[in-house]
Amino acid sequence: GAPAVTVNSGSKISDGLLFASATGTSATTTVTVNTGTFNEAVSVDKSLKLLGVSTPIMELTSGSSNNVMVAITVNDVIVDGFRINVNKPYANAGIYARKSGASIDDIVVQNCTLQANGDNTSGLPFNPVSLGATGSAAVAVINDAGAPFGETTVKNTDVIVGSFGIYPMTFGRGVWLHQMNSTVGGPNPADGNDLVANTQDLWLKTTGSSSVQNNIFRGQGIDISGPAASAVISVEDNLFQPYSGGKPYVDASLVIKNNMGGSTVLVDGNTFRDHRVAIISGRSKDVTISNNTFTPAGYSAAPGADTLFSHIRFDTWYPSTGATSPYADNGVVVQGNTFNGAPYAKGAAFDAYNVATGSGWGTVTL
Repeated sequence: GAPAVTVNSGSKISDGLLFASATGTSATTTVTVNTGTFNEAVSVDKSLKLLGVSTPIMELTSGSSNNVMVAITVNDVIVDGFRINVNKPYANAGIYARKSGASIDDIVVQNCTLQANGDNTSGLPFNPVSLGATGSAAVAVINDAGAPFGETTVKNTDVIVGSFGIYPMTFGRGVWLHQMNSTVGGPNPADGNDLVANTQDLWLKTTGSSSVQNNIFRGQGIDISGPAASAVISVEDNLFQPYSGGKPYVDASLVIKNNMGGSTVLVDGNTFRDHRVAIISGRSKDVTISNNTFTPAGYSAAPGADTLFSHIRFDTWYPSTGATSPYADNGVVVQGNTFNGAPYAKGAAFDAYNVATGSGWGTVTL
């Protein structure tokens, strides 16, 4: 069977991983790390469970720049129970799983806390560490090979605002899942993640079938970009409430864009609070927005004209610096939602825009 590997305070996690890798056993090893602070970044090149007991801390406080704290290059890895401090400039990303030129499968991150720290002297309330090749991500799982997509799960994990330096600090991206079938959170409230980041709290890029449930999004929310053909994506029972100390406003709590390949997106039973724009569905069809509750940001006095809110913005395009290529079949279903107001807030429950000139409309059901 697989050997028992235990790492105690004063030892190195990397030595435990090296021992596990050298055993050559085909059985999955558990590398148990007991409580303590470990000043190192590690690489995982064997299928295993990296289990923290009593929340051991991983961080770098010296050395070279832009390291990945946990770099995974194989399938079937679980990272469970760690506090990971991503300290600028020594580290740029937390948990980063990628096999160059290949697909990756069965990556699980659970029961972890990741924090971006650095001497943020820019004066910006949300100043991410450089996006760089790893996207300044707390957690990233990247499939380099396309279909078939692997599986990944992120649950009961917090990505939090850093407290080191003059101003608050965040990751550029909270959780970045590229060409994966993903489970983010789960059906039980205890499975949910609590995420805040500067660019996306959660980026489902070219995603396969994915479930996002029982999470809290406190920063730039979710970006669902160009889902794969025939994917089924559900966003259910989440709370979207932008961090009060952050940017003046979040671009949108949920962006759905380029959904044109026969995938379906269901947004159901969520709570959206304190937003200027809650949902943008842009250049997309087969989107259903149902049974959600929307309450915009309120004010203590009448705000300027540029603060009008939209609970749902339906558009032939989406926030982008790219060209506005027309699409002829934009569509959405909106039903069973609760649209609230707030003090001094003015806006609309549903706004329709045709930014991409030459586009058309498919089925729009209200």
